[in-house]
Order: sequence, then structure tokens, then C-alpha cells
Amino acid sequence: MQRARQKGVSAVPGIQYGQTFWLLMRTVLKERHRHRQLEALAIKATCQIWGIDANRLTGTITNSVEFGKLQTPLTRGGRILRGAAAGYGGVKRINGQFHVMARAWMWPLLAHELTKGTAELVCLHGFNEIDDNTWKYITHEADRIEHEIWMMQAGGELWRLFLAAIPGDQSMPEALMHVARLDPEPLEQLMMDLVEHPLTARATIADFFDDD
Repeated sequence: MQRARQKGVSAVPGIQYGQTFWLLMRTVLKERHRHRQLEALAIKATCQIWGIDANRLTGTITNSVEFGKLQTPLTRGGRILRGAAAGYGGVKRINGQFHVMARAWMWPLLAHELTKGTAELVCLHGFNEIDDNTWKYITHEADRIEHEIWMMQAGGELWRLFLAAIPGDQSMPEALMHVARLDPEPLEQLMMDLVEHPLTARATIADFFDDD
């Protein structure tokens, strides 16, 4: 609520919807005829932030955002969310190598989806010892569009807390890879500490690098 006030965003649902729609339309109009340049810019920004090779990134500004094998929504709300999706990002195997793919309506969403896809690629390195059946179970339970509302509400702030807890001389992608390797209970404890005990979370993350 505080961040909304700082940015002039209304908390009234009807007014907020109108603000969001107007912002989307203005962005689409401003970006018209500049898609190729903006796609290249999104890839360049992702490379600088994550240290990933540009040859492993594909970003496209388009109205047709779906790609790969998407899970079927289990609820009516999930079906509505999927129909309204303005971007997708993820990892796709091409010629035996993992690549990050992102497709979105506009540049801010494309940059967002490239980051999500790159984070998924980093986490795959953390999951490389999981058997296929366990992997399918995890993704079936966790990677559902029905969770999207919760992720939008809490995800951004949790990510900011995570970044703040990484020691300044350490790599953010490597820290994320260590988190992906955690068993469920230590992972839950770290997430709770990020919110309630940030100094404890910082010490936990620092220990990841001491164990290398």
C-alpha cells in the first residue's frame, strides 16, 4: 500500500484497473515500430544482470505469448488468468542445450519474463540430481497459473528481501542456485527468515558460499 501511494497507484479496484489499462495502452503505442530494438535491449539488460551468454536468450515482443507445453489450468480462475496472460518466460531445450525463451506484449514485461526464464535456468542447475518423477511432481504442484495472484502480491517484495540478504561480494545467480538445492524445510525456514529475521537469512546465505 505504501509503494502504491508513492507511485500514485490507486488502491480502489475499479480505478486501479483503469490506471493499469491506460498504462498498458500508452506503453504499447510508445513501443510501436521499435520492437526489434527493444528486444535487443531486453537481452542486453538480462546479460548484464545475470552474466548469461546472449546466444542463449531469445526475447520476442508479440501478442502471441504462449510457447512450449503449458499445464492445463485446474480451475475457472486459472483458465481466466491463462487467457489474460501478457507474457511467458521459461527454459526450452534447443539442439541439446537449454535456452531461455521469453515472449511478451511489451518491453517491461519482456525484461521481466527474461529474468524469470534465466532464474529458472539457474534453478535447473540446482535440480540436476533430481530424478524425472520427482521433477514432474514438483513442477506439477508448484508451477501452476492458479498461484500467479499470490506470486504477484508477494513475489516482488520477497525477491527484494532476497537480493538484500546476499553478501555484496557474492554472485546473485550462485546464491539462487544454492537456494534451489535446499530441501523443503530449510527452504521454508530461509523464506520465513527473509521476512522476519533478515540478519539470520543473510548469515544462512553467506554459509552457502563458505561450504563451497
